[in-house]
This record gives sequence, C-alpha cells and structure tokens, in this order.
Amino acid sequence: MKIKIKRVSLVKELELINGVIEKRNTMPVLNYFLLNAKENNKIELSGTDLEIGIVIEMDAEVEEKGSFAILFSVFMNLVKEMDNEFVIIESIDGENVEIKGGKGVYKLFTISSDDYPTIPLPEEGEKIRIDIKEFKDIIKLIKFSISAEQYSNASGGYFLFNGDKIIAASTDYLRLSYVERRLSEDYPRTEFLFYKKILSEILELGDEGEMEILKGINNYFFLFENKILISRIMENNFPDFNEFVEKQGTGKVLVKRGLLIKALRRILSIVSTTSNYVYFNISNGKLILNYNSTDSGEGEEEIEVVYEGEDGSFGFNAKNLKEFLEVVKEEDLVMEFSSDKTMVKFYPEKGINGMGENFIYKYLQAPSYN
Repeated sequence: MKIKIKRVSLVKELELINGVIEKRNTMPVLNYFLLNAKENNKIELSGTDLEIGIVIEMDAEVEEKGSFAILFSVFMNLVKEMDNEFVIIESIDGENVEIKGGKGVYKLFTISSDDYPTIPLPEEGEKIRIDIKEFKDIIKLIKFSISAEQYSNASGGYFLFNGDKIIAASTDYLRLSYVERRLSEDYPRTEFLFYKKILSEILELGDEGEMEILKGINNYFFLFENKILISRIMENNFPDFNEFVEKQGTGKVLVKRGLLIKALRRILSIVSTTSNYVYFNISNGKLILNYNSTDSGEGEEEIEVVYEGEDGSFGFNAKNLKEFLEVVKEEDLVMEFSSDKTMVKFYPEKGINGMGENFIYKYLQAPSYN
C-alpha cells in the first residue's frame, strides 16, 4: 500500500476519529484505527470502540491499494507535528509502515486489518433526513442532562420524529431537558434513543447540509458528507416524561438569564466539595439566592424579578442549573413551580430564537435541600 495525501486534510479527519477511539485500554486493538487505500484515488479511515464507530472517505493519490491498522495516538501525534504539505504513507513489510513528510522518515508498527473489529455498514431501509444545523441545535439543548449511568434507561438522548414535529428529551432523574421543534418536513412516526457519545460526535460535524439517519437491525447509521457514524441501538425504554412537561404551575417568575448566571457563578466560586446547593427565596418582587457552608463560607445575591402567584422557596444543585443557563441564550426566562414543589420548570419566555411554539425548550429540575 502506498498513498500521498494532504497533511492538513488528514489531520482534520483524524481529529474526528479521536472522539471514537477507545481510551480505557479495555481491549488493546481498540486503540488502533484502520486505513484502507482503495481504487479511484480514495482512502477510508475507520475507528470504533464497539459501541460507536466512524468511517470517513477521503481523496488521496493511491499508488498501491492495501490496508493496515495502526496505533491511533502515535500516528495522530506524528502527522499533526509535521509541517510539510503532503504526507506519503507506504507499507514496507507485513508489520511496518513508513511515513514520509519533508525530510523526515518514520517507521511505525502496524497490525493486520484482518485483526481489526468489523465495522457495520449501512443497510437498506427508510431514512430520516434533517438539516444538520437544526439537529445540532437540538442536541446542544439536551446533551448536558443525559444520565451518566451507562446502562440506565436514561443513558441516552430520546428523539421522536412525528409529522412536522421533532421532540427530544434527556434526564438523569433529577433534571429533565425537553425540546419541541416544528419544521417544514413531514416525518413518519419514528423513535430513537441515541448514546451521548454519538451525539457528541455529531456536534463535531459541519453546519451545512443534511444528515440522513437510518435504523438497521442492530445499529443506527448517520450519513453526512463523506462520513458515516455508526452506533449500536439502545434497547432501553426511555422514562415517561410527558406528565412533568405538561404540568401547569401555580407560581411564575420572570428573571433575566444574565443576572441569574452571574450570581450563580459568584456563588459557585466559594462552594465546598460537600455542598453546592443554592437556596432560592421568592417574595416581594425579589429573588434572593443564599449559600451557606460550614467549611467554605456563605453568600447572598438579590435579583429583581417579576412574578405572579404564590411565593416560593427552593434548594437547587447550582452546578446543574448553571449548565442549563449556559446552553440557553435567551435573556427572558420563566421559572414556573407548582404548589407541591416537586419539580421547577425553567424556559425561555418566547421560545428559542423568538420562535414561540415553533421551537419550545423546557428545563425541569427537582428541588433539593441537602
């Protein structure tokens, strides 16, 4: 195998593969990636951690076909540090590959492509098409609240395509992010549950064009430009969330996002390792934020608000609430709560980008008093 390829283009695609490659060393072969030189001056770069995978097709000058698997971190670091325009990659025997760039010549060890895990390729089936930027905008609003418990029903992002509407949700059982987006497309009713890691990879893609989503027998396939992302299908059933989203509040507070997030950041600068709970007290047109810890200090912030309904007092995990405030960009936020105070709802007063019911975003967080 022998190819010549633009170094900058190669590095750009390798950076995307970096998010897929296994970092925990549970199986040494998963620290490798596959390079396959094909006909018509095309090469494929492939990587997998057995849960998700990626295949990228690139243009290159292919003098001789062939394939090998090589340790990703070593190859990536070497090519990234070169400063020449082109890189020449050539197999010199059954166990080594030679990499030339400018006046540098390096020999790296490889393993046979036959020893690399098989990455499934797209199957026949109906595809869901969505504008990539629209899809990424939705992912950004829910990804942060996906449960960190790897095998729970909430360890992925939920998506429902139905008619002209997309619904997306995520939860870690203490908070819930909900998106409802109306588009001009008309979708058949289709439900998905996507791993957090594959959603992170999609966010690294470009912002122009359409993505195709295909559900196979065991895998989801995401097709975009010269790339195919692959993810195992999650068999879990996402928790029912509609009751919480639809529940009407008895108290509403209108607060400025900028004032609230700045106050939380100041309070979080003194939080201890044992407590990051901030107390919200709402009365007399004011929101009072209190923090008190025996081992780090105390603080209080007062914010002017507009509210209707009954007064309220809540304790919140400040770090979780700050994550919500960092992904939503609208300034006018509503804080809504019911008399039982089991869940407090936050949402932009006029929807995302002022689109009202065409782009609804709601964030729910359970109060706590630890």
